[in-house]
Amino acid sequence: MQMFKRIADIFNSHVNSALDKLEDPAKMISLMITELEDTQTKARSSMAANWPSPMVVRTWPAKPCLRKSMPPSKSSVSRSNLPT
Repeated sequence: MQMFKRIADIFNSHVNSALDKLEDPAKMISLMITELEDTQTKARSSMAANWPSPMVVRTWPAKPCLRKSMPPSKSSVSRSNLPT
């Protein structure tokens, strides 16, 4: 079995070497840049679709809503317990 593994490793190394010789680095970089620009365009259009419109006017209620005053809470912390 070890012999078949070694033959497979040699075959894979030759195939990878042949593929490396066929690839043109400039073309690969150009392709990567094109893919990144496409991704950027999609991200910007997605963000623009989810962003609120600048023409949307948000109005506030005519009368401000006041919170009901709450009774003072009884806490276990007193001024005597605070560090000085």
